[in-house]
Amino acid sequence: MSEQSCRLYLITPPRFEPGAFADTLKAALDAGDVACLQLRLKGENEAPPDADAIRRATEILMPLVQARDIAFLINDRPDLAAELGADGAHIGQTDMAYAQARKILGPDRIIGVTCHASRHLAMEAGEAGADYVAFGAFYKTDTKEPISKAEP
Repeated sequence: MSEQSCRLYLITPPRFEPGAFADTLKAALDAGDVACLQLRLKGENEAPPDADAIRRATEILMPLVQARDIAFLINDRPDLAAELGADGAHIGQTDMAYAQARKILGPDRIIGVTCHASRHLAMEAGEAGADYVAFGAFYKTDTKEPISKAEP
């Protein structure tokens, strides 16, 4: 078995000014072995962000990420990931079914699926073809009350 090193999966803050965030992002991308960045914008009170806000952030941040050969994923919106040329999307259990996201993104883009604290959901996502699964939340966040608590 070959030894593989861990790589980082970065997630943006839920709210930020893309132009001002660019320098902070560059420093983070250059600080370690980053595999991908998830653009995870959230509106007030967990409302979905405006599609134009996602487009603006993607136009500014995606070139910085992809220039470093790092995958750029858009949270919750496979439709915008396809439209904007992102490397893929991350979907939650209530966003849409994996099969629908795959139909939108095609066979070559990355799709990750949130599985909360459920091994069963993770197995289903993996069997369906998800490129990765994510467990969480481990801790309460400012944007979301956890549906379940994954144990660290």
